[in-house]
Amino acid sequence: MIVCGIWRLELPTESIFWKTVYRIYSAASKILLSTTVLALLAKFPELLEKDALAAMEIASLAVASGVVLAKMMACQSRGNLQLIQTARQEEDQLYIQANKISQRVYSRHVDYCQKLALIIAIVFFPTTFSLVAQGIQKNYAYTKTDQNNTVERPLIFLCWYPFRTENYHSYVLVDQAIRVLNAGTCNLSTTIFIETVLLFLRAQLIILQEQFRTFYKGTDEAPNAITDHTNQHVVKGLCVSHQKLIYYLASFNESLKFIMLLEYVASSLVIALSILEALGGHNVLFNAGFVISNFGGLMFLSWNCNEIIVQSAELATALYESEWYEQDKHSNALLQIMMIRSQKPLAITIGSFGPMTVDAGMSRMRLAYSYTTVLGGNF
Repeated sequence: MIVCGIWRLELPTESIFWKTVYRIYSAASKILLSTTVLALLAKFPELLEKDALAAMEIASLAVASGVVLAKMMACQSRGNLQLIQTARQEEDQLYIQANKISQRVYSRHVDYCQKLALIIAIVFFPTTFSLVAQGIQKNYAYTKTDQNNTVERPLIFLCWYPFRTENYHSYVLVDQAIRVLNAGTCNLSTTIFIETVLLFLRAQLIILQEQFRTFYKGTDEAPNAITDHTNQHVVKGLCVSHQKLIYYLASFNESLKFIMLLEYVASSLVIALSILEALGGHNVLFNAGFVISNFGGLMFLSWNCNEIIVQSAELATALYESEWYEQDKHSNALLQIMMIRSQKPLAITIGSFGPMTVDAGMSRMRLAYSYTTVLGGNF
């Protein structure tokens, strides 16, 4: 996130100069991506009349770039910045605590998150570089075979410029390469950020389940240390932990629900257009990787969102499996309230259209197939 200019918390430097440079760099990154979206949209009407496949490529790139820009803005929202700070504090506290079960659960999720980030990077980076490489290869082929041809020299991708690109072709290629790499790295970092937060919330839910099941047993070092005098204090602590987790997830959902809606709506169209471009022979390597990255990203996103629903519903079961019925009257009332609240699962919503689940993700794939068959018949 620091490399992409998205980071808004403390930087690994105390120099005011470098902090100022980073703020300028961050603003330039967003300006670069936003102008890319505008340049693509400006070129679309012209291409639609001449080359339908090229117009579809422009449309898919514009939609994907717009989604990335929206995710960048959401990741820099105040709610998500507070969530990052809270997650770092919770992680520090977790490793200080002596509860080995919680540490084991969190370590398992950290390993899973690292592997997931590696998989996403393995798909995203080659896809991004393939578009630049194909543009360079086309220009090399042009210089070898079409030097006396009236056909315009190829670009990495077609977009609008306020001047003739033939006059500044080398500069345009460099500009487009920077834009592609900027969009690709921003997409990678925002995707990994969202997946990381979802996995953090999932880990916290599972840790809270273990605390619910064993709250009456004391700690690893002092089993059976929970007495009637401390029972209410422990139950109140569990209640506060549950409320904090609900608040964290609600804040994250509030800042990202419209981004989820935008990505949910756009994913099927982008996948369908990319499939048609690949079948039509336009930038086959890039479009194949683009389909895989969008499909995989949507599946990982829907799966991790679905896990939030599943694990939050398990909180009620975890409380029921504890010896809640042997607690004092006040503690028992709090436990029953938590049990009732846990029966309403937490969820990441798609705007105002319900929770993000695996079924919702698969419905986008079915819609992408429908788009492909309909648009494929027209083009």
